[in-house]
Amino acid sequence: MKKTLTYNIIRYCISIICLLFLTYKILSTDDIKLAFTQLYLIPVERYILLILAVVLLPVNIFWESIKWQTALSNIIGITLKESIKSVLWGYTGAFITPNSIGEYPTRSLNLPEGYRTKAVTMGFVGSLTQTLVITLCGIVGLLFWIKEHTLNTHTTIALYCAIIIVSTIGILFLINIKTAAICLQKSRLNFIGKIAQSLNYTTHSQTLKLFIISFLKYVTFSTQFMLVLIFLGIDIPLNRAAVDMSVFYLFLTYTPLINVFEVAVRSSIAIFIFGRYTDNPLYIVIGSTIFWLLNFCIPSLAGLLFVKKKV
Repeated sequence: MKKTLTYNIIRYCISIICLLFLTYKILSTDDIKLAFTQLYLIPVERYILLILAVVLLPVNIFWESIKWQTALSNIIGITLKESIKSVLWGYTGAFITPNSIGEYPTRSLNLPEGYRTKAVTMGFVGSLTQTLVITLCGIVGLLFWIKEHTLNTHTTIALYCAIIIVSTIGILFLINIKTAAICLQKSRLNFIGKIAQSLNYTTHSQTLKLFIISFLKYVTFSTQFMLVLIFLGIDIPLNRAAVDMSVFYLFLTYTPLINVFEVAVRSSIAIFIFGRYTDNPLYIVIGSTIFWLLNFCIPSLAGLLFVKKKV
Protein backbone atom coordinates (compact mmCIF):
# COMPACT_ATOMS: atom_id res chain seq x y z
CA MET A 1 0.00 0.00 0.00
CA LYS A 2 2.81 2.41 0.96
CA LYS A 3 4.71 1.55 -2.23
CA THR A 4 1.64 2.32 -4.34
CA LEU A 5 1.11 5.62 -2.53
CA THR A 6 4.77 6.58 -2.98
CA TYR A 7 4.65 5.67 -6.68
CA ASN A 8 1.49 7.75 -7.20
CA ILE A 9 3.05 10.73 -5.39
CA ILE A 10 6.11 10.48 -7.65
CA ARG A 11 3.92 10.36 -10.78
CA TYR A 12 1.91 13.41 -9.72
CA CYS A 13 5.06 15.33 -8.78
CA ILE A 14 6.61 14.57 -12.18
CA SER A 15 3.41 15.64 -13.94
CA ILE A 16 3.25 18.93 -12.00
CA ILE A 17 6.94 19.66 -12.65
CA CYS A 18 6.45 18.99 -16.37
CA LEU A 19 3.40 21.26 -16.51
CA LEU A 20 5.34 24.06 -14.78
CA PHE A 21 8.30 23.51 -17.10
CA LEU A 22 6.06 23.66 -20.17
CA THR A 23 4.33 26.79 -18.91
CA TYR A 24 7.68 28.48 -18.37
CA LYS A 25 8.95 27.48 -21.82
CA ILE A 26 5.81 28.66 -23.60
CA LEU A 27 5.62 31.95 -21.69
CA SER A 28 9.30 32.60 -22.40
CA THR A 29 8.59 32.42 -26.14
CA ASP A 30 9.22 35.89 -27.55
CA ASP A 31 6.08 36.13 -29.66
CA ILE A 32 3.49 33.38 -29.31
CA LYS A 33 1.17 34.93 -31.91
CA LEU A 34 4.02 35.05 -34.41
CA ALA A 35 4.80 31.41 -33.67
CA PHE A 36 1.23 30.37 -34.49
CA THR A 37 1.22 32.59 -37.57
CA GLN A 38 4.32 30.82 -38.88
CA LEU A 39 2.46 27.51 -38.67
CA TYR A 40 0.11 28.75 -41.39
CA LEU A 41 3.13 29.50 -43.56
CA ILE A 42 4.42 25.93 -43.63
CA PRO A 43 5.40 25.10 -47.24
CA VAL A 44 2.90 22.88 -49.03
CA GLU A 45 5.56 20.30 -49.91
CA ARG A 46 6.27 19.78 -46.21
CA TYR A 47 2.73 18.46 -45.71
CA ILE A 48 3.97 15.28 -47.38
CA LEU A 49 5.82 14.57 -44.12
CA LEU A 50 2.59 14.88 -42.13
CA ILE A 51 0.80 12.61 -44.60
CA LEU A 52 3.58 10.02 -44.22
CA ALA A 53 3.22 10.24 -40.43
CA VAL A 54 -0.52 9.56 -40.75
CA VAL A 55 0.17 6.64 -43.12
CA LEU A 56 2.45 5.13 -40.47
CA LEU A 57 -0.47 4.97 -38.01
CA PRO A 58 -2.00 1.81 -39.54
CA VAL A 59 1.53 0.40 -39.85
CA ASN A 60 1.95 0.92 -36.10
CA ILE A 61 -1.35 -0.82 -35.41
CA PHE A 62 -0.37 -3.62 -37.79
CA TRP A 63 2.86 -4.35 -35.89
CA GLU A 64 1.04 -4.25 -32.56
CA SER A 65 -1.59 -6.65 -33.94
CA ILE A 66 1.08 -9.04 -35.21
CA LYS A 67 2.73 -8.88 -31.80
CA TRP A 68 -0.56 -9.66 -30.02
CA GLN A 69 -1.24 -12.53 -32.42
CA THR A 70 2.29 -13.90 -31.86
CA ALA A 71 2.03 -13.54 -28.08
CA LEU A 72 -1.15 -15.64 -28.07
CA SER A 73 0.03 -18.17 -30.67
CA ASN A 74 0.92 -20.88 -28.14
CA ILE A 75 -2.32 -20.38 -26.20
CA ILE A 76 -4.99 -19.79 -28.83
CA GLY A 77 -4.90 -19.06 -32.53
CA ILE A 78 -6.53 -15.86 -33.77
CA THR A 79 -6.60 -14.31 -37.24
CA LEU A 80 -4.90 -11.02 -38.05
CA LYS A 81 -8.32 -9.40 -38.47
CA GLU A 82 -9.36 -10.57 -35.00
CA SER A 83 -6.07 -9.34 -33.59
CA ILE A 84 -6.48 -5.87 -35.12
CA LYS A 85 -9.98 -5.56 -33.65
CA SER A 86 -8.71 -6.65 -30.23
CA VAL A 87 -5.81 -4.18 -30.34
CA LEU A 88 -8.10 -1.28 -31.27
CA TRP A 89 -10.50 -2.26 -28.52
CA GLY A 90 -7.51 -2.38 -26.17
CA TYR A 91 -6.68 1.24 -27.03
CA THR A 92 -10.21 2.18 -25.97
CA GLY A 93 -9.81 0.25 -22.73
CA ALA A 94 -6.50 2.00 -22.07
CA PHE A 95 -8.06 5.40 -22.75
CA ILE A 96 -10.92 5.02 -20.27
CA THR A 97 -8.95 3.40 -17.42
CA PRO A 98 -6.36 4.97 -15.08
CA ASN A 99 -2.74 4.43 -16.16
CA SER A 100 -3.92 2.38 -19.18
CA ILE A 101 -4.36 -0.68 -16.96
CA GLY A 102 -7.40 -1.74 -18.95
CA GLU A 103 -5.59 -2.27 -22.26
CA TYR A 104 -4.80 -6.00 -22.07
CA PRO A 105 -7.88 -7.03 -20.04
CA THR A 106 -10.01 -5.25 -22.66
CA ARG A 107 -8.20 -7.02 -25.50
CA SER A 108 -8.73 -10.38 -23.81
CA LEU A 109 -12.51 -9.88 -23.60
CA ASN A 110 -12.70 -10.96 -27.23
CA LEU A 111 -11.33 -14.39 -26.27
CA PRO A 112 -13.10 -17.37 -24.68
CA GLU A 113 -13.32 -16.95 -20.90
CA GLY A 114 -10.79 -19.66 -20.08
CA TYR A 115 -8.04 -17.93 -22.06
CA ARG A 116 -8.36 -14.38 -20.75
CA THR A 117 -5.96 -14.49 -17.80
CA LYS A 118 -3.36 -16.25 -19.95
CA ALA A 119 -3.83 -13.62 -22.65
CA VAL A 120 -3.28 -10.75 -20.20
CA THR A 121 -0.06 -12.44 -19.05
CA MET A 122 1.19 -12.86 -22.61
CA GLY A 123 0.29 -9.24 -23.26
CA PHE A 124 2.64 -8.38 -20.40
CA VAL A 125 5.39 -10.47 -22.04
CA GLY A 126 4.85 -8.61 -25.32
CA SER A 127 4.97 -5.28 -23.50
CA LEU A 128 8.18 -6.32 -21.75
CA THR A 129 9.88 -7.13 -25.05
CA GLN A 130 8.92 -3.67 -26.36
CA THR A 131 10.39 -2.07 -23.25
CA LEU A 132 13.61 -4.06 -23.64
CA VAL A 133 13.95 -3.05 -27.29
CA ILE A 134 13.54 0.62 -26.35
CA THR A 135 16.00 0.16 -23.48
CA LEU A 136 18.68 -1.55 -25.56
CA CYS A 137 18.39 1.01 -28.37
CA GLY A 138 18.36 3.77 -25.76
CA ILE A 139 21.53 2.52 -24.07
CA VAL A 140 23.38 2.54 -27.39
CA GLY A 141 22.05 6.02 -28.16
CA LEU A 142 22.90 7.24 -24.67
CA LEU A 143 26.56 6.32 -25.18
CA PHE A 144 26.74 8.83 -28.04
CA TRP A 145 24.36 11.37 -26.49
CA ILE A 146 26.24 11.73 -23.20
CA LYS A 147 29.46 12.57 -25.06
CA GLU A 148 27.79 15.70 -26.44
CA HIS A 149 26.07 16.80 -23.22
CA THR A 150 27.47 17.85 -19.88
CA LEU A 151 26.05 15.66 -17.14
CA ASN A 152 27.65 15.33 -13.74
CA THR A 153 29.37 12.03 -12.99
CA HIS A 154 26.83 10.91 -10.38
CA THR A 155 23.89 11.44 -12.75
CA THR A 156 25.65 9.55 -15.54
CA ILE A 157 26.52 6.61 -13.29
CA ALA A 158 22.99 6.50 -11.84
CA LEU A 159 21.47 6.48 -15.34
CA TYR A 160 23.66 3.64 -16.54
CA CYS A 161 23.22 1.56 -13.39
CA ALA A 162 19.43 1.88 -13.42
CA ILE A 163 19.14 1.04 -17.11
CA ILE A 164 21.58 -1.87 -16.96
CA ILE A 165 19.82 -3.39 -13.93
CA VAL A 166 16.37 -3.15 -15.55
CA SER A 167 17.68 -4.52 -18.85
CA THR A 168 19.46 -7.42 -17.16
CA ILE A 169 16.39 -8.40 -15.15
CA GLY A 170 14.17 -8.20 -18.23
CA ILE A 171 16.55 -10.19 -20.44
CA LEU A 172 17.08 -12.87 -17.78
CA PHE A 173 13.32 -13.10 -17.34
CA LEU A 174 12.79 -13.71 -21.05
CA ILE A 175 15.75 -16.07 -21.45
CA ASN A 176 14.78 -18.10 -18.38
CA ILE A 177 11.06 -17.67 -18.68
CA LYS A 178 10.40 -21.25 -17.57
CA THR A 179 12.44 -20.66 -14.42
CA ALA A 180 10.45 -17.48 -13.78
CA ALA A 181 7.25 -19.52 -14.13
CA ILE A 182 8.47 -22.05 -11.55
CA CYS A 183 9.29 -19.25 -9.09
CA LEU A 184 5.89 -17.63 -9.57
CA GLN A 185 4.11 -20.96 -9.05
CA LYS A 186 5.32 -20.91 -5.43
CA SER A 187 3.09 -17.92 -4.75
CA ARG A 188 -0.01 -18.54 -2.65
CA LEU A 189 -2.00 -16.08 -4.72
CA ASN A 190 -4.27 -17.84 -7.21
CA PHE A 191 -3.88 -15.09 -9.83
CA ILE A 192 -0.06 -15.34 -9.71
CA GLY A 193 -0.36 -19.11 -10.14
CA LYS A 194 -2.42 -18.61 -13.30
CA ILE A 195 0.23 -16.22 -14.62
CA ALA A 196 2.90 -18.85 -14.00
CA GLN A 197 0.89 -21.43 -15.93
CA SER A 198 0.59 -19.02 -18.85
CA LEU A 199 4.35 -18.41 -18.94
CA ASN A 200 4.89 -22.13 -19.43
CA TYR A 201 3.42 -21.74 -22.91
CA THR A 202 6.13 -19.28 -23.97
CA THR A 203 8.95 -20.56 -26.20
CA HIS A 204 12.32 -19.06 -27.15
CA SER A 205 11.32 -18.84 -30.83
CA GLN A 206 8.17 -16.97 -29.84
CA THR A 207 10.23 -14.57 -27.71
CA LEU A 208 12.61 -13.94 -30.62
CA LYS A 209 9.67 -13.14 -32.91
CA LEU A 210 8.30 -10.72 -30.33
CA PHE A 211 11.68 -8.97 -30.17
CA ILE A 212 11.84 -8.57 -33.96
CA ILE A 213 8.26 -7.27 -34.17
CA SER A 214 8.89 -4.90 -31.24
CA PHE A 215 11.96 -3.51 -32.99
CA LEU A 216 10.01 -2.93 -36.22
CA LYS A 217 7.32 -1.14 -34.24
CA TYR A 218 9.98 0.96 -32.48
CA VAL A 219 11.44 2.04 -35.83
CA THR A 220 7.93 2.88 -37.08
CA PHE A 221 6.77 5.11 -34.23
CA SER A 222 10.22 6.75 -33.92
CA THR A 223 10.12 7.64 -37.61
CA GLN A 224 6.55 8.87 -37.22
CA PHE A 225 7.43 11.29 -34.43
CA MET A 226 10.50 12.52 -36.32
CA LEU A 227 8.36 13.25 -39.40
CA VAL A 228 5.90 15.27 -37.31
CA LEU A 229 8.71 17.33 -35.76
CA ILE A 230 10.38 18.02 -39.12
CA PHE A 231 6.97 18.97 -40.58
CA LEU A 232 6.72 21.67 -37.90
CA GLY A 233 10.11 23.07 -38.87
CA ILE A 234 12.27 21.35 -36.26
CA ASP A 235 15.13 20.35 -38.51
CA ILE A 236 16.74 17.33 -36.89
CA PRO A 237 19.87 16.21 -38.78
CA LEU A 238 19.38 12.64 -40.00
CA ASN A 239 22.73 11.60 -38.52
CA ARG A 240 21.45 12.73 -35.08
CA ALA A 241 17.84 11.59 -35.38
CA ALA A 242 18.40 7.94 -34.42
CA VAL A 243 20.51 8.85 -31.37
CA ASP A 244 18.22 11.60 -30.07
CA MET A 245 15.05 9.61 -30.72
CA SER A 246 16.40 6.54 -28.90
CA VAL A 247 17.32 8.65 -25.84
CA PHE A 248 13.94 10.41 -25.94
CA TYR A 249 12.01 7.13 -25.83
CA LEU A 250 14.36 5.74 -23.20
CA PHE A 251 13.60 8.65 -20.85
CA LEU A 252 9.89 8.58 -21.70
CA THR A 253 9.63 4.83 -21.04
CA TYR A 254 11.10 5.06 -17.55
CA THR A 255 9.25 8.21 -16.51
CA PRO A 256 6.18 7.40 -14.38
CA LEU A 257 3.25 9.27 -15.88
CA ILE A 258 -0.51 9.70 -15.76
CA ASN A 259 -2.58 9.36 -18.94
CA VAL A 260 -4.19 12.77 -18.68
CA PHE A 261 -0.75 14.41 -18.39
CA GLU A 262 0.99 12.29 -21.03
CA VAL A 263 1.23 15.14 -23.54
CA ALA A 264 2.80 17.40 -20.91
CA VAL A 265 5.38 14.81 -19.88
CA ARG A 266 6.12 13.83 -23.49
CA SER A 267 6.47 17.48 -24.49
CA SER A 268 8.80 18.27 -21.59
CA ILE A 269 11.13 15.38 -22.39
CA ALA A 270 10.97 16.25 -26.10
CA ILE A 271 11.94 19.86 -25.37
CA PHE A 272 14.87 18.62 -23.28
CA ILE A 273 16.10 16.37 -26.10
CA PHE A 274 15.12 18.27 -29.26
CA GLY A 275 15.03 21.84 -27.94
CA ARG A 276 18.46 22.61 -29.37
CA TYR A 277 17.05 22.28 -32.90
CA THR A 278 14.51 25.10 -32.56
CA ASP A 279 14.16 28.51 -30.94
CA ASN A 280 10.45 27.92 -30.35
CA PRO A 281 9.56 25.09 -27.91
CA LEU A 282 5.89 25.64 -28.74
CA TYR A 283 6.38 23.67 -31.97
CA ILE A 284 7.63 20.69 -29.98
CA VAL A 285 4.52 20.85 -27.77
CA ILE A 286 2.31 20.95 -30.88
CA GLY A 287 4.26 18.03 -32.39
CA SER A 288 3.83 15.96 -29.22
CA THR A 289 0.11 16.71 -29.23
CA ILE A 290 -0.26 15.68 -32.88
CA PHE A 291 1.61 12.44 -32.17
CA TRP A 292 -0.61 11.73 -29.14
CA LEU A 293 -3.76 12.35 -31.17
CA LEU A 294 -2.52 10.08 -33.96
CA ASN A 295 -1.36 7.15 -31.86
CA PHE A 296 -3.69 7.22 -28.88
CA CYS A 297 -6.89 9.18 -29.49
CA ILE A 298 -7.65 8.04 -33.05
CA PRO A 299 -7.09 4.30 -32.32
CA SER A 300 -9.18 4.68 -29.14
CA LEU A 301 -12.06 6.14 -31.14
CA ALA A 302 -11.65 3.42 -33.77
CA GLY A 303 -11.88 0.82 -31.01
CA LEU A 304 -15.39 2.04 -30.16
CA LEU A 305 -16.54 0.60 -33.49
CA PHE A 306 -15.92 -2.91 -32.17
CA VAL A 307 -17.22 -2.57 -28.61
CA LYS A 308 -20.63 -4.01 -29.49
CA LYS A 309 -19.38 -6.34 -32.14
CA LYS A 310 -18.36 -9.87 -31.43
CA VAL A 311 -14.92 -10.62 -32.86
